Amino acid sequence: MFRFFKKKKILDPMEDLLNLAIEDLGEKWISYSKSTRFKVSVPLSENIDMFAQPLVDFFKNRYMTLYQFSGSIFWYAVSEAILISKTHPQAEVKFAIKQLDTKLDTKYG
Repeated sequence: MFRFFKKKKILDPMEDLLNLAIEDLGEKWISYSKSTRFKVSVPLSENIDMFAQPLVDFFKNRYMTLYQFSGSIFWYAVSEAILISKTHPQAEVKFAIKQLDTKLDTKYG
């Protein structure tokens, strides 16, 4: 009724681009996890690392604006994509991401 009193949502193009990147990486993770047999002896953190390595260049090329803003956004997008995909329990994914934290700055940042 009083539309002019409603607060307008400010669209953030960087946030939209980040959401698109997360969705894109999520699709890639689902495809990867369907085509890869995860061995019980290999920690999820290593599987995530193997998944992420070839995607750095893909991410740089496709989402250069995000990557230039901060290299750590790549890892955030990968982490969120895996969590959202729900291929593994959330606690297991979060534990794996914590295991990878020590590598992040030197490898992807």
